[in-house]
Amino acid sequence: MLQVFKVLIALLLFYGPIAIGLEADSEQKIFIESHELEVDDLNGVSEYRGAVIFRRGSILLEADEIKMYEQQHKLVRVVATGQPVKLRQELDSDRGETRAIADTMEYTISADSLLLKGNARLWQAGNDFSGDTIIYHIKDETVVAKGDKEQDGRVRIVIEPSEIQLVPDPPTTDVAPAEKIKVPAKPLAVEIQSQ
Repeated sequence: MLQVFKVLIALLLFYGPIAIGLEADSEQKIFIESHELEVDDLNGVSEYRGAVIFRRGSILLEADEIKMYEQQHKLVRVVATGQPVKLRQELDSDRGETRAIADTMEYTISADSLLLKGNARLWQAGNDFSGDTIIYHIKDETVVAKGDKEQDGRVRIVIEPSEIQLVPDPPTTDVAPAEKIKVPAKPLAVEIQSQ
């Protein structure tokens, strides 16, 4: 009975905003399944171990272990570890979904950022980012990727452009205006060297 009570307290304490896609996700309840649970109310830490499944709205997070940190009864940070940690979330406006994998994922509420560390990969809106470390700033929709200096020190990006429209130069005298030309673009692979 005491363990069930602790689980209910833990779930009630963790209603902070977690959203990297649908706005409604931050208003949803959190559901967690795991083989083990340890709640430390004094230090504001809850640990979930063993095939952990975390659901909140459209967010699905799967990990070997998830630790949730709170201050003054508000969720401030979520750290997930696994081989690998997997994240899926629907995006607003029919833009598909965000998917990510990494050895460790850390979501910081105040910065509204997701840190992916170790074999990190992030897919969003057809784009694919990979490197040792990826920081996704959610509000700004910006991505910072860093390579592993012990490996080749590079990050890899694949940008999937939509259909490109080319407009030719204005016609010369006595020539009918040219129509817009639609040319489907091929996927573009970009490699950026880290500093």
